Amino acid sequence: MKKITDCLKRIGRLLGKPSKTFEEVYDENISTSILYFLVIILILTVIMLVLGAVFIKMFLSPFFEKVPWLKWISLPILLVFIPVFGFVATAIASFILHIFVLLFKGKEGFKQTFKTVIYASTPSVLSFWFPPLFVVGLVWSIILACKGLMKLQKLKTLYAVLAVLLPIIIILVIGLLLRFVH
Repeated sequence: MKKITDCLKRIGRLLGKPSKTFEEVYDENISTSILYFLVIILILTVIMLVLGAVFIKMFLSPFFEKVPWLKWISLPILLVFIPVFGFVATAIASFILHIFVLLFKGKEGFKQTFKTVIYASTPSVLSFWFPPLFVVGLVWSIILACKGLMKLQKLKTLYAVLAVLLPIIIILVIGLLLRFVH
């Protein structure tokens, strides 16, 4: 229980004093970082389940008439989907980001990039449930990722910013190209 309480305290410290928090997690065991991510994913899952219980009938009621069993499995699917998707997305983002970290001479290993992504994702994960807030959370997560790479990968500011922004730009350009090709 103490570890979960520590994770909750870390959310506040990360949002208020990110550079100091990234310094604190430099020597942290990866399992502690994963526990932290599990806590924020579970917070999002609870929020989504509560919102789902309240609003799911509004959005899915036409489907419930055609597929009645859907209402019984939709919330449990959320319970499984959110954590699984969260971990898969974090792993993919970490691998992509680490390629760019290596391009900019980051030498602290994948573990530090993975921790950067875990902690930097806090605002976007916790705000995911409300789109206008999510935009702000996403921007703050990008800023945290830059700060995290500066502290955990010991990258210069410019290299950290480039390592974070280049994959985003590349993905956006590919997305736009695919949209216009079809």
